Amino acid sequence: MKGTYLIGFFAAALAVSSCSPKTTTGVLRAPGQAAGNVDGAVDKSEATREDKSRDADEVISSKAKMYPGGTIALVLPFQLDRVASSAISEEDVKRAALALDFYQGFQMGLQQTAKSNKRVELQVLDSRDHAGHNANLARSQEIQDASLIVGPVYPAEIKAFSASLNPNRRVLQVNPLAASMPTEFNLPNLVSVTPPISIHMRAISAELTKNYKEGDIIIIYNTANSDHQQFIQGFPADIQERLPYAEVVSVSSPSELNDKLNSDAVYHLVSGTTDRNQLRAMLNVMDERAMSNNVEFRLYGHPLWSRIDFSSYSNFTFYRPIITSESHLNPLAAATRNFQSAYKDAYGVEPSDHAYKGFDSGTYFGNLLQKYGSNYADHIHQETFEGLYSNYKFNRNERWGYVNFGVSLLEYRFGKFQAR
Repeated sequence: MKGTYLIGFFAAALAVSSCSPKTTTGVLRAPGQAAGNVDGAVDKSEATREDKSRDADEVISSKAKMYPGGTIALVLPFQLDRVASSAISEEDVKRAALALDFYQGFQMGLQQTAKSNKRVELQVLDSRDHAGHNANLARSQEIQDASLIVGPVYPAEIKAFSASLNPNRRVLQVNPLAASMPTEFNLPNLVSVTPPISIHMRAISAELTKNYKEGDIIIIYNTANSDHQQFIQGFPADIQERLPYAEVVSVSSPSELNDKLNSDAVYHLVSGTTDRNQLRAMLNVMDERAMSNNVEFRLYGHPLWSRIDFSSYSNFTFYRPIITSESHLNPLAAATRNFQSAYKDAYGVEPSDHAYKGFDSGTYFGNLLQKYGSNYADHIHQETFEGLYSNYKFNRNERWGYVNFGVSLLEYRFGKFQAR
């Protein structure tokens, strides 16, 4: 059982470190250290500071020789401070599941890249999902010595961490999971791995442009649904830039939609609503007009449509619905099956989405450090990547850092959205 295994992992994590020939994982320290200290933090006594000052150059030189690929600091919310080591519970396991799954996948991805003599050190730190603790972590020696920082994962953690981090343009901070808009942080060294919703919108706009023919009409089906409002923001301007002479119509109700339809054009209908009632009302109008007046539609929607059951709409597939996704995971691919088998052999459970994301991140950033060493930040926008779960294609902005444009298109076929 997953719970049984992870409880065993917790017990081990509190006491030991895990090593491989090419990577080293730092100890996940037990809670209850002296106030002001953080996981793996340096001793704050004067004597220790003097010793460390004298030995600093020697330590740095030694580590550089031992780990020429650099050091990755992996900052995840294990929340070990909330675990009583003598009585680890299922609640403790569930609370840390995201961190454990991502860590396990990341470590396997990093091991996958260990094909040269450029060994990479992996230091694992517990962010505790606590803003104050993250501020302390950002000032710790492990973070100061890191070549690359992966984490924290939650927006509040990222803000607290980055506010206390000494800026260094050659050391990047990776946001591995949060789909927040990079403008929420405005950190020039932040690498946003999960594409924000604006990137999904732009991919839909680009796909619509490819399908558009002269005389077609674009309809935006506007609703008050929050998912739609986030998704559609910027779309009118983006499509106008791509198709300056196209007719773009905005409607906000089934009756308005019905009034705008005739049989003389192909309608590219765009909606980001995830409300079932709103979708049903929209599709009912489309069905009626398609059957009675032979109106032709092309439908484009929100990434979360992949979680909605459209099987009761018999005509849905005829509208060739297109959505975007951060994932292109193919469970039948040989590489996917190999990872699933290796992960289950190592951890006794099937990999979760967070494990796949961790594996892709570990593979990509491990390869980046192996290939470029301390100069990796100069090349990240050039290095594209197709992983098991995600694609990486980073564009850089001076204000908010590196944003992943690597979304995939899914088309509804045979009762589900799937890769084209």
